[in-house]
Amino acid sequence: MGDIRDILNRYRWDPDIDLKGLRICYIHRGVPGDVKWIGGECIIEIEQNFIKVAGEDIDNVLIPLHRIVIIEDQGKVLLDRT
Repeated sequence: MGDIRDILNRYRWDPDIDLKGLRICYIHRGVPGDVKWIGGECIIEIEQNFIKVAGEDIDNVLIPLHRIVIIEDQGKVLLDRT
């Protein structure tokens, strides 16, 4: 386990593991339960304090890293800050 950015960068750059296998839960005010899940394939940039994501129902959204509460890899919990 490491910090959020370390986990995401490891999955992005390690050729033996795939960012697409990740599921990320983050605080998203206004949706039911105030949390939303996205797949790792939605991540297009990993910056110092946020990730930039795009996908089917999201388009170029910046998610601050401090809002990420759970990271899973095919059901295995890598981070749980709930």
